[in-house]
Amino acid sequence: MISKAGSRTYERAHFSSRHPRLSTMERCLLKWAVIDRDDRVLDVGLGNGLMAEYLLRNMECEVCGVADDMELVRSNRGLVRSADLVQIAAAGDIPWRDQAFHAVLLRPCRLDESAMENQLREVHRVLKEGGQLVMGLENLPAPLRSALAAIRETPAEV
Repeated sequence: MISKAGSRTYERAHFSSRHPRLSTMERCLLKWAVIDRDDRVLDVGLGNGLMAEYLLRNMECEVCGVADDMELVRSNRGLVRSADLVQIAAAGDIPWRDQAFHAVLLRPCRLDESAMENQLREVHRVLKEGGQLVMGLENLPAPLRSALAAIRETPAEV
């Protein structure tokens, strides 16, 4: 028989990867967002699903999410079962009615200008009047940004 303290030690040793933490950007988005109980929140991009899970557990609000990757949507559905998560074909196709959300949390991925403009237009459409858009962007110095861009453009063998 294993004790309660022993089970915690065993869990920490063998299941540490089960408890991932919010990224810095996700923590900042949640810090800046003013979300009340029973608000409707749209998570655009979903990430690893931890932000949606945090909102459901701690803020007790209704969470919806969109992502362009079906595998990401499937894995997040397993993590946050009560959230409405949807795969979208293009970055700007948000399948909810106009003025449906009190808050939109947006972490834009690498999109071209027209796709970003379309995504922001759709976010504005689904955001209620007086609602809030909290957007997280990478803030990197120009030399580091250009180095990252060069790395991403290199072939996989390199």
